[in-house]
Amino acid sequence: IDAVARRAGVARSTIYRRWATKQALVVDAARIELKELEIPDIGSFREEIRMYMMGRLSWFLDDASTKATEASLAALAEDPSTEAPFGARTEMLIAPVVAAAERAKLRGEIRQDVDIAALKGLVAGPLTFTANYLRITPDLALVDAVVDIICRGVAPDGGTI
Repeated sequence: IDAVARRAGVARSTIYRRWATKQALVVDAARIELKELEIPDIGSFREEIRMYMMGRLSWFLDDASTKATEASLAALAEDPSTEAPFGARTEMLIAPVVAAAERAKLRGEIRQDVDIAALKGLVAGPLTFTANYLRITPDLALVDAVVDIICRGVAPDGGTI
């Protein structure tokens, strides 16, 4: 907090007026670093999900974004009060996946019984797991493999999208 206050040219108390804890500051800073993605309706669930994952892949190729994600996870573990803003930001970041799935259901491109809440984790999880837990930088091959697996799993009648 002292370093942040010094860099901002303000008193420590000014920082604490805006952020009650160091963890709240970290979550808010990470929120700024991790940009939203807009995925247009291009009429293909496969391509929309791939577009989303490619946009997220760029985070993991950017050191500042990777550090922001790691700092957010650490802050969440240290201070459960950061859960609400962290969760709200996460929901906003995954919203394009929800929209793509809902459009795909309307087009009959994916099964009506697809659990969109579970789908969110299947799309977002592999990149985060690979980068943050396996400590391997995700790549295009991972994106394509995950998109293929997801599309096979949600396709109507055991087909493929």
